[in-house]
Amino acid sequence: MTLKSADISDIPVILSITDAGRRAQREMGFLQWHDGYPDKDTIESDILLHAGRLLLDGDTPVAYASLITSDPGYDTLGDIWHCKGRYGVIHRMAVSDAYRGKGAAGLFFDLLEAEAADNGIEAIRVDTGIENKVMQHILSRRHYRSHGLHTFPWGPRLVYEKLLLL
Repeated sequence: MTLKSADISDIPVILSITDAGRRAQREMGFLQWHDGYPDKDTIESDILLHAGRLLLDGDTPVAYASLITSDPGYDTLGDIWHCKGRYGVIHRMAVSDAYRGKGAAGLFFDLLEAEAADNGIEAIRVDTGIENKVMQHILSRRHYRSHGLHTFPWGPRLVYEKLLLL
């Protein structure tokens, strides 16, 4: 599997992946992404900011995430972070139905972390909903350190950080 920067022509497949992620959340009994989120405008913004990433199996897109460098919402949390240098944030991670539960998310994290480290990013930060036990498990297995529950403009979330070896 490989990592690809998303482009505008990828929006329909990205929306199908994020729709599948939203459905999976509801099937697991929680609501982290409200109906319509992330929408076309959000994905287009990710792409225009060069943040949208697709995980490909050959030519088939199987997962989507946004990888940004810094986030004002995270900056307001002050001194909770271990990394005082450059950091990246992964938002909107979703895996297609056919690849869910088969290790795609872990591989996607590997590739996103490697890309970030190659670009001088010292840490990755992630937030997830209180009820999203699947993502919490993935983050724990990947050695992300929990920094507790915090309130963002998008709601209360558990926040995590992983220092990258540069």
